[in-house]
Amino acid sequence: MSSDWSSCVANWTSPSSHYTDEYNQNYVNTIGTNIILMLGVVFLFWLLQRCKVVRHCYDVRRSARCFDDVNVLCGADEYRQFFPPGDWLRNLGWEMQRHMGLDGLVTFRFAVLCLRFCQAYLVIAVGLLLFYWTRPSKRGYHPLSMDALSEDRPEEVVVPIAAAYVMAVILMAMLNHEYKNFVILRQWFHCPPEGLNEFGEDELDRREVIHRSVLLDRLPPEIRTDKQLLEFCNSIFDEGAVVRAKLCVDTTALQRAVTSYEHLAKDIDALRCSGGLLGVLSRFGPDRLLRRSRVLSHRCFRDPNEAIRDVRAVVEKLLKEHKNPSTATDESVPSLEPSPSNPHMKPEPVGLRSSFWFVSGTLWMAAKGIFKTSRAGSTGLVTFKNRQLQTVALCVPLQQSTRGVEAHCAPFPKDLIWHNIGIVSVEEQSRAATSFTLAVLAVLLWSSIATFIQAFAQIDRIASCLRLILPHFISSRLDTNALRNFGWWEALNHEISAISLVLLLVVLPLFTRLWAEHYCHIKCRSQVSLFSLRRCFVYTFVTLYVTAFSGSFFSSARSGVIDSTMHVAKTIAAGLGSVDHYFMVYIITKIGIRLGVYLLRLNVVFPWSLWRLGNHICQFTVRQYEKTCEPPGMTEPLQKTSSAVRENKSLLGDETAENILVESPFYDWILVDLSVTLSLTLLYGVMSPQMVFVGILFFGSYAAMIRYNFLFVYVQEYDSGGEFFFTLINFAYFSLATSLLMVHTHMTAVMSYWKLSNPTTLSTSCAWIAAVAIPILIIVVVAVWIFNHNRFKQVCSTLSLQQAKTYDKTAKDQTKMESMEELFEDPSVIEARKICTQLVPPLSGGQC
Repeated sequence: MSSDWSSCVANWTSPSSHYTDEYNQNYVNTIGTNIILMLGVVFLFWLLQRCKVVRHCYDVRRSARCFDDVNVLCGADEYRQFFPPGDWLRNLGWEMQRHMGLDGLVTFRFAVLCLRFCQAYLVIAVGLLLFYWTRPSKRGYHPLSMDALSEDRPEEVVVPIAAAYVMAVILMAMLNHEYKNFVILRQWFHCPPEGLNEFGEDELDRREVIHRSVLLDRLPPEIRTDKQLLEFCNSIFDEGAVVRAKLCVDTTALQRAVTSYEHLAKDIDALRCSGGLLGVLSRFGPDRLLRRSRVLSHRCFRDPNEAIRDVRAVVEKLLKEHKNPSTATDESVPSLEPSPSNPHMKPEPVGLRSSFWFVSGTLWMAAKGIFKTSRAGSTGLVTFKNRQLQTVALCVPLQQSTRGVEAHCAPFPKDLIWHNIGIVSVEEQSRAATSFTLAVLAVLLWSSIATFIQAFAQIDRIASCLRLILPHFISSRLDTNALRNFGWWEALNHEISAISLVLLLVVLPLFTRLWAEHYCHIKCRSQVSLFSLRRCFVYTFVTLYVTAFSGSFFSSARSGVIDSTMHVAKTIAAGLGSVDHYFMVYIITKIGIRLGVYLLRLNVVFPWSLWRLGNHICQFTVRQYEKTCEPPGMTEPLQKTSSAVRENKSLLGDETAENILVESPFYDWILVDLSVTLSLTLLYGVMSPQMVFVGILFFGSYAAMIRYNFLFVYVQEYDSGGEFFFTLINFAYFSLATSLLMVHTHMTAVMSYWKLSNPTTLSTSCAWIAAVAIPILIIVVVAVWIFNHNRFKQVCSTLSLQQAKTYDKTAKDQTKMESMEELFEDPSVIEARKICTQLVPPLSGGQC
């Protein structure tokens, strides 16, 4: 056994091992190439900003007109700089919040927090690098990592332990300061400072109604109308405390009928055109031209007026059923909750039998929910008379039941997903349980995929597969020795696996968003983003640690030191520091790729350019045809209803162009990148401190990109009020605790090698310090995490009753409630009312 461990130590300390070429020219060339790519992206972005043809694509918020932004547009040109002036870090208060919104400001502040942490830790990182570099080494080289420590001087292990303590203290102090700042920002979100708001009177009234409203979930099944919901609220609060109560019910059938009516109306507009196909093409574009051709070729479309009257009758019928749900036939959903409407209801029994039946019922509903979706109203939007009542409803349990009515802050209207708003709480819980079970199973599959990429995303295996697939005369010319002689072999190997993981993680948020909206039936878009953010962080975190362990495992397997299970565990733990260069390449590759996506926006600018080119070609063809043939023009009523002729015409083009260019922020991409890079910086901040320099480059670039995009590009139609903040803080604490655990594991494995090679070198004091110091720090980090969470959670969630009362005294007496009647109304219901009130002109005889 001792000879085996001696061979382990010999292989680990040999100059021919993987550590000897850790910082050779290959990785320097790879990092330099990625930095040049990043600088090229920034230069191309600066060049496109000054091009008159596409400059509006990078200033969408001030150019678009078809979308409602809940924040104030930025009018200062100095904000247009991608690299802002020196005082941009200090301007993080209300001045930025009114332009970015609280969600955007939380994202920007988190990027700045990570950047400031790296800057504060930079002195310690440089000191560690100098300490590792000056260590006397018997291996003939100077690794800039913890592996440079020698067994001849074991007391030097105190230096990285002290660095870990300083790193943890710096981050925890910054997170505690960020908690205190968020309390003020949240207060500004609910109560804007006087003289600093520029929202306008209508927008202020709209926000006032939203901040005095709550979303009630898990309503009793006997509440079927708005009147019953109002009576239910009056039974809890005083009479007259509730200004308006709106029960959210399923409107899927009404939405389909409204969509059919709109499509049919567009078809009839195409039939009214008397200018020929080119006239339709010039005024309405190819979409309306296809509609006209489809209508003309439809055999059964005999009488358009009769068809649209039939569809309108269906809309009127469904709208009447929506106003009086008691007349509609709706399948009831079996409820697992006791009815809480009885004031003399006994407390719920708590025991093994009741818990068993509840869990059994939940699992049965989960299995049933996979195949069937039943809708019944269990959600309501209630507006109170003042802020005090709204604060009481949020902070106090409304019923004496663990599964009773829940009150949440009312979201913005565009935040609601109306086709999910009628999902009952039992079905929502069952689907959440099923989703969690499938997510746990998917983590195992995901880790297998990441391990497969690590093992097979190498040029040797790719070249061997190509030789099997390609013909012989091509495969015989695949000479991989040229790459080895050129010196880029190792760099290309890490580059391929890094790009593969980046592309794999790009697809993940798209799937999690679809899953959250269409299976879990989450009722708010902000909650969908939060669901996707948490899942993506877990999967990315698993991917990185699988990469670290599998990379060290494969490097150890090539060394031939795996003899037993204990040997495998200790070898992998000691090899964690050997994959730091891979993660450096991964981070810098992500900077170049993500900056190209977020800044250049080629995924939307290129389709917009093709659309614009096709539109110009169509208009030019129509003009040339009109000059030669002079066909009759379009009728006057159709010209007035054209969407291309508008009073406030957008600089981007018509509504189709804005649909292409307008983007909302994808938090599950941006925040996951920031959180994962912070995890890597914390993980290798002690083992390989050069990772801090890469972190500064990453966080600085991302902070500048986030600032620019939230000010000029991203259109935010809603604001969750900083709901991502608590998740980001939890990610930071979790990353710190996990990174310290990995540092302790790596240090323990290295010292076990020292003890096997020379048992007399480790003194008792050094062994005790190395074994106890980091676990004590982890316990302190977890304790501070729990303490700050319990301390600031309630304060950051809602306003205090004292602040609400003070704001009610200074607020104006009357809000325009008449103009806010449709604020929390389903858009399909609003369109149905317009359809039922408007007159449909008959189809004229001048058809095409």
